[in-house]
Amino acid sequence: KYEKIVDNIEIEIASYLTRLSESKLSMKSTREIQVMLKIISEIESIGDACHDMAKTIKNKNDEKIYFLQEQRNNLSSLFEPVEKALNKMINQLSGDYDKVNMDDMKEITGHVDKVVADLQLKHIKSINKEHYSYQTGIYYINLVEHLNKATHYASNVFRSLSDLNPNP
Repeated sequence: KYEKIVDNIEIEIASYLTRLSESKLSMKSTREIQVMLKIISEIESIGDACHDMAKTIKNKNDEKIYFLQEQRNNLSSLFEPVEKALNKMINQLSGDYDKVNMDDMKEITGHVDKVVADLQLKHIKSINKEHYSYQTGIYYINLVEHLNKATHYASNVFRSLSDLNPNP
């Protein structure tokens, strides 16, 4: 239900921006609309990733599958940088597009990528050693991957905003 609402909002905004772009606009305004279209697509993707996480958690709970403390700790270690990336994106969207600095976002994304790669490697080893069931592992690694995707979508929004900056 919520995914459909988010999808409809994206379509409405994209339709409006497309109609707007069909009028006589300056090159700068045309470029801004192109960037806005990309941004709404990325934000919709963040919504999809969050929706997918909620479905994964619901299914996990419905099946009465529980994560080991180590798995819960690993997921918690991802929440902080993912939240930081999303907050940076939100703050930048609310701020001055001419002052986009990709350095912090690249650092956050790089950190998340490293943590995710480490967790994926540990996950494979844990499955091979039968530390937890394969089904538990599927739910766990799906959450890890959705958190990683959300970070990258936020980074893509940031990158799109930096494209508007005439002096990178």
